[in-house]
Amino acid sequence: MNIISGIIGVIICLLLKKSLIIKKNNFGIILLASILGPILGYLLFLYLINKTNNVSIVITLAFTSPLWSIIIGYLFFKERLKLKQILGVIFIVFGICIMTRFN
Repeated sequence: MNIISGIIGVIICLLLKKSLIIKKNNFGIILLASILGPILGYLLFLYLINKTNNVSIVITLAFTSPLWSIIIGYLFFKERLKLKQILGVIFIVFGICIMTRFN
């Protein structure tokens, strides 16, 4: 699925005539991250499902990647949070609390 979305992204950039310049020193890390990222994510997902008896918690945590992206962007890249992002974090945390409390 990631390959398909990458191909679609390249086609859209070509149609919009946007440049896709990747520096040679960044190509290796981009390639490594695009291959290892999904593989490690799926392996960890399957490992956690195998180790726990509660699949709903694993699936809930698997879909919290926007939350982690916001937190990492704020802490490491000094990104400013918008009101929508702050509300999103609050709703995600609240939803996780509800899911784990009543499960």
